[in-house]
Amino acid sequence: MTKRRHPRHSLPTTHRLCVYAILIYSAFPTLALAKNTQTPATKPAKQTTTHNKKRRKAPILFEASTRERKKPTLSAGSDEVEQKRLSTYSQDQTSDLLRAVPGLHISQHTGRGKAHQFFARGFDAVHGSELELRVQGIPINERSNIHGQGYADIGFLLPTAVQRLRYRMGPFSGHQGDFAITGTLEFDLGLTQRGLSITGSLGSFWQKQLALAWGP
Repeated sequence: MTKRRHPRHSLPTTHRLCVYAILIYSAFPTLALAKNTQTPATKPAKQTTTHNKKRRKAPILFEASTRERKKPTLSAGSDEVEQKRLSTYSQDQTSDLLRAVPGLHISQHTGRGKAHQFFARGFDAVHGSELELRVQGIPINERSNIHGQGYADIGFLLPTAVQRLRYRMGPFSGHQGDFAITGTLEFDLGLTQRGLSITGSLGSFWQKQLALAWGP
């Protein structure tokens, strides 16, 4: 009696194929789910990058004030004294107006008829030898004089005709002249009132003064 022999590996092989098929089938939903889960995460990143690019391209605006600022034209040792302030000083002589200049002392040791002696910041400028004086931009220091070079007499100026006094202490500007060792004094002439003006004064020792000015 003969017995039929079945192949040993036919049944296990079939089972293996079924197991592999089940594993592969079950793996597809997981991959699809992972793909669907990762895709929305990448889109916001692209949108953020595009948004950043648009933000960088936006123009930057600057606002500034159009108010003009006055530029400083004078140094610490320089200034201008207007006629309104000069009128508060004595109008006896033009030298009285120089009291508005800090660090400047004036004396007249022989009375009127001779130029004043100036002392600027402790230096003896004599009668203008070391102090430059100008009237309407014209230097009045004499190149040669018996009292010394640079002699300057301001006795011919009327105090009421001085509209502005400028001073610059020290030789620190290229616009100053040869005698500006201790500084420069400039007188600007002018009248605040147009027409005819008459001023007079009386003082001690029978001092009398009369000034007549005409401004067209």
